[in-house]
Amino acid sequence: MIIKTFIEPPIENNNYLIIDEESKEAMIVDPGYFDERICRFIDENELKVKCIYLTHCHFDHIESLVYLKEKTNAKIVFSDVNNLNDENINLSKMVYGKNIGTEPDILVSDGEILDFLNIKCIKTP
Repeated sequence: MIIKTFIEPPIENNNYLIIDEESKEAMIVDPGYFDERICRFIDENELKVKCIYLTHCHFDHIESLVYLKEKTNAKIVFSDVNNLNDENINLSKMVYGKNIGTEPDILVSDGEILDFLNIKCIKTP
C-alpha cells in the first residue's frame, strides 16, 4: 500500500491518495484543493479511484469533492449525512457565500471496514 500526500495551496491542507499497488485501486482522502497535478498523477498511474473518503466536512476538505466524483466516478464515503451538506457546518457559506456540500453515497459507522483497501473507519469526534 502506498500513501501519497499532496499539500495544496492556498491554505496548505493535506490531501491523500491511498493506493493498492497490485490492483491500482485508490482512495482519495479529504479532497480540499485537489488540483490538476493530482489528477495527472491518477491518470499517469492508471489508478482506479474507488471512493473519496472524508475525515470531516469543512470547506477545505470538500472543495473539490463534486469535481472529483464526476471525474473519477468514485463514491463519496462519510460518517455523517447531516453535516456534509450543511453550509453553516462545512463553513462554505462563510467562505464562498454558497453551499458547496453534497450528499454522501456511502455512510460508514465506527469500526466499519472498507473492503477494497481493508481500512477500518474510526470515529473521532
